[in-house]
Amino acid sequence: PWQANFEDLCDSSGVAWYRRSVDIPSGWLCNGQAAILHFGAVDYFAEVWLNDTFLGSHEGGYLPFEFEVSRLLRETNILVVRVTDPSDNPKKYPNFPFSEIPHGKQSWYGQTSGLWQPIWLERRTRCHIRMLRLTPDLPTGNVRLELTFTAPVDESVNLNITFTGPDGAIVVERQQPLAAGATTAELTLQVDNPLPWSPDAPHLYHCEASLWHNGQPFDSAAGTCGFRTIETRDGHLYLNGQRFYMRGALDQDYYPDGICTPPSPEYLEDQLRQAKAMGLNTIRYHIKVADPRYLDVADRLGLLIWAEFPNFAYLSERAAGRAKTTLAGMVERDWNHPSIAIWTIINEDWGTNLVENEQHRAWLREMVHWLKRLDPTRLVVDNSPNRLSFHVETDIADYHFYQAHPDGRCKWDNFIERYAARDRDLLFSPNGDAVIRGDEPLIVSEFGVWGLPNVDDLIDADGREPFWMEYGLGFYDGVAYPHGIKDRFRRWHFDQLYGGWQPFINATQWRQYYALKYQIETIRRCPQMDGYVITELTDVHWEVNGLLDMQRNPRVFAGALALLNRNTLPIPVPKNQRVAFWAGQPVNVDLLVAHQQGQSLKQVETRWALDSGHAYGNVKSAAITVGEVRPVETTAFTAPRLDAARSDRLTVTVHADGQEIGRNHLNLSFFPRRDGPPQFVSLWTPDAALAAHLSALGYPLTGSLTEAGVAVLHHLTAETAAFGRAGGRVLLLADDLDAVGSFFPRVDIFSPAMRPRQREGTPWSGYWVTSFSWLRREGPFARIPGEPFLDQSFQQVMPNYVLEGFSPAEFEEHVYAGIFVGWVNKMAALIGVRRYGQGQVVLTTFRLLNSPPGDDPVATTLMDSLIELALQK
Repeated sequence: PWQANFEDLCDSSGVAWYRRSVDIPSGWLCNGQAAILHFGAVDYFAEVWLNDTFLGSHEGGYLPFEFEVSRLLRETNILVVRVTDPSDNPKKYPNFPFSEIPHGKQSWYGQTSGLWQPIWLERRTRCHIRMLRLTPDLPTGNVRLELTFTAPVDESVNLNITFTGPDGAIVVERQQPLAAGATTAELTLQVDNPLPWSPDAPHLYHCEASLWHNGQPFDSAAGTCGFRTIETRDGHLYLNGQRFYMRGALDQDYYPDGICTPPSPEYLEDQLRQAKAMGLNTIRYHIKVADPRYLDVADRLGLLIWAEFPNFAYLSERAAGRAKTTLAGMVERDWNHPSIAIWTIINEDWGTNLVENEQHRAWLREMVHWLKRLDPTRLVVDNSPNRLSFHVETDIADYHFYQAHPDGRCKWDNFIERYAARDRDLLFSPNGDAVIRGDEPLIVSEFGVWGLPNVDDLIDADGREPFWMEYGLGFYDGVAYPHGIKDRFRRWHFDQLYGGWQPFINATQWRQYYALKYQIETIRRCPQMDGYVITELTDVHWEVNGLLDMQRNPRVFAGALALLNRNTLPIPVPKNQRVAFWAGQPVNVDLLVAHQQGQSLKQVETRWALDSGHAYGNVKSAAITVGEVRPVETTAFTAPRLDAARSDRLTVTVHADGQEIGRNHLNLSFFPRRDGPPQFVSLWTPDAALAAHLSALGYPLTGSLTEAGVAVLHHLTAETAAFGRAGGRVLLLADDLDAVGSFFPRVDIFSPAMRPRQREGTPWSGYWVTSFSWLRREGPFARIPGEPFLDQSFQQVMPNYVLEGFSPAEFEEHVYAGIFVGWVNKMAALIGVRRYGQGQVVLTTFRLLNSPPGDDPVATTLMDSLIELALQK
C-alpha cells in the first residue's frame, strides 16, 4: 500500500498511479496459450492498462481478480494501474464513499490503499481449470470435487485426479472422460478411514486435478482440504463430533512495515507458531479478508479461523450489495480451507443500527439465512455484540466485555454471572424479533487489557519511531498517544519507582497477565461456557493489548499464559475472593479442576502447596469427564505467624496417569498480627461513623481539633484548613467530588486545581484502554507487600476517585500512590502529601472504610500508614 512506502502519504486517501515494465520470454508470444494477469487484492477501485490498452476495472479492496492478456503481450510490456481509495466525501467519490464500502479497521488505523497483495503473470492453456472446489465429508469419507474450466473442453479430454493423504501416500486415483463442450465437472471420491483435521492434528489432504488429451497432460490445478465438521449441540461447540473448547485470540493482522501486507510466509508461520505455543487453538481474524497465505499456514499448523466481513460504516442499498458481493467472494476464494469454521457478518453493530432500526435487524436476519445457504459447512454469527448491541439470530451467542483488574473485578464478575445464565436482556434484541434457540454456545469473544511494549524494540535502525506513534492523540482524551512515553516516564519519576525502563515495561506486562488470568479463570469456572477470545494476538499501532508486540516479540508472560490454555486447568478460588490475611487467620481456598477438552480423566490427583512450605496437601478424585468443572477440595490452613508482611504463592497441580496435566497458582498476602496502632496518636474527626471506625482500630480520639495529633476528615472545611495552615496534620479521605473544596492554591496557573475526579465514565476507569494504579512500597507503606502495581489484595480499597492537581515534581517524593492510563498519560494521585502553611495535608482516595474495622489487612495497614505519613515532618 502507498501508506507503507511514502512517509508523506501514510494517512492519505485519493488516487495513485502505478507503472511497471515487465519483460517476458519470447516463447510466450507465439505458442497460442493464454496469459493470465492476476491481482491478489487492490484497495479499492482498480483500473488496469497493458501496453496502452485498457483491460478493465475492479471494485473491492479484498478479493482477487484477473485479466486474460495474451493478445497484448510483447517482449517488454508496460503495466499501468490507477487505484482510487476514497475518502468519505460524496462530492469527490459519489459512487463509493468510504462509509459505504467494506473497510474494517481502516477507520481506526488509517487506510490501506493500492496494491497490497501479490500480482503475477501466469501462462496457461486456453482451456484450463479456473476453480477446484473440494468438499470433504467426514462421516462418509466422501470428497466432492467441483471444477470449472475457462473454455469448453475438446473431444477426448480426460480429467485425472490424484488424491494424497497427510503422509503423502496416494489414497485415491481417478480418471474420468469429459463430454465435449463441458465447462464444468463434478465427481465424488471415497476415502477410507479419513483422518480428521483439528488444531491438535491438522491432517491435510492434497488433490491434483489434470486435463489430458491424446495421452498427454496439458493443464493442472491443485488444492488442499481437510475432513472437518463444526456444529453446535446442547449449548456447546463440537469439532469432528468432539467437544471443542475455544481458546483464541483476536488478530487484526497488521505488520510493522507493510501495514496489512505480510512480509513473507515464514513471518506468518513464526507468529502463528507463537500463538500455538501459548496454547491458542483459534484465531478470530478481525473484520478483514485474510491474505491466502495466512490461511495456508493456519491450515498447516492447526488453528481454527473465525473469519469476519470487513464492515462498512453506513448501511445503504449500495453497502448492502457490497456486503453480499464481498462475503460471497470470501466463501468462494476460501472454500477449501478447513481452518475456517465460523463467519461473522457484523461486529458490534458497526455500520448498522440494530438498536433502533427494525429494517436493519431484518436485513441482518436475511443475511444470516443467505450465508448459511451459501455455505452450510460453517457456523454463522450475525452481530458480535458488546454492551451497546445484541444478537438477532446466530449460531453462537458470543459477547464482548472489557474491564480492568482488580479495579473492575466486581463488574466483570457480574457480567460473567449474567452471561452464564443466558440473560436475554444482555444477549438478544429486546424488540420481540430475535430468533432464540436457547442453546447457542456462549463464548466471550473479546476481552483483555493493555500491557506496554518496549518502544526500543519498535524503532528502526536509524532510531526513528514508527509513524503511528504520533497517532492516538484524539482517541479517548489522549490516553492512547504513544509519542514521548519515555520522556513522560522520566518526567513523572517512574524511573525511580520501578528501577528502570525495562523493569517498568515488564511490570505492565505482568499486570496484563494477572488480569487475563483472573478473567480466563472465571470463564473456565463456568461449564455453561465454551471458550474465549483474548484481545489480541499482536499489538496494533497504539492499541497495545497484544500477546506479541508489533515486531512479534512475545510478552514476558507467554509461557505462563500457555498454562492457562491447557485442556485441564486447576483453579484456586479463595472464599469471597479474599487473598490478604492476618497471621493466624483461617485461609480457605476452593480447588476446582476444569477439564474442557480431550479425553475423560481417570485416577486424578490434585496437589497444592504454599511456595514457602507452610502448608500443603493433596486429594484424589474420581474420573472427570470432558466439559466438567469439578470441585475437588477446599484447602484449609492457618495463615503463618510472621514478623513482617510478605507475599506467598499457592501452587496447584493436577496429575493423571502419573503425568502433570495442569498447573496454576494463587498469590496471597500475609500480614503480622496487629495488636493496635503502630504508634500512639490522638485523632479528631467530626464524622461519627469515621470516629467509630478509628476507635475500633484502637486509636484514641479527642473531642478538640486543636488537641489532635491528626485530624481525619472526609471534607476539608474552613476550620480544618486553618488547622492545617497553623501547623496541624490532616488526613483527608477524599472520596467524593467536594472533599477538597477550593482551599489549595494551584501549583501554577497552567496546572489543574487540586480536586478529586471521578473515575467512572473517564479514562481513569481503565475500561478498554487500561489504567495502571500503583503504590510506592517504601516509608510507611513498606509494610504492604508486593510490587508497585496494585494487585487483587487491594480489591476492597480500590478508589472510585483520583486526585488531580499534583505536578510532575511532586510525583518524585510527595505522591505515594497514583494512576496513569495507556501510554503513561493522564497521571493522577491516589495518595499525596501537600504542604499547607505551617502544616501538611495527606490526601487519599482509597476506600478505607469499605470493610469492617480491622477485617481487611490492606485497608487497615493503609490507614495506619497514612496516619504515620501525616505525622512525618
